[in-house]
Amino acid sequence: MFLQVVYDNLKSITDDLKALPPQAIPCTLRGVPQKEWSEDEITEFATLAEAELRATFLELNDQVFSTVLIVSNQGNTVPNVAYFLCLHDLPVS
Repeated sequence: MFLQVVYDNLKSITDDLKALPPQAIPCTLRGVPQKEWSEDEITEFATLAEAELRATFLELNDQVFSTVLIVSNQGNTVPNVAYFLCLHDLPVS
C-alpha cells in the first residue's frame, strides 16, 4: 500500500528518533511461497501471530533474513509457519 504525500507536508526526522536502533528487520518466512496472500490468509496468519512469538533468523540473502517463527500454543511450542502451510495446503520448501 502506497500513500501520496504533499511535499510541503514532509518533515525532517528528529535527532532523538535517529538515535533509536532499527525497529524492524526485513525478512521472509522460510517455507512460505512468495505470492500475494488473500485477505483470509492474512487474517489467519495475523490470528496465529497474536500469541507470543519467537523468531529464528536462518540466513541473510540480499539484506533480507530467511526466518522461522515459533508461536506458543497453550504451553506447546508450535512452528506456526508449518501449521499455516498445512492449513492452506501450501508446499514446504
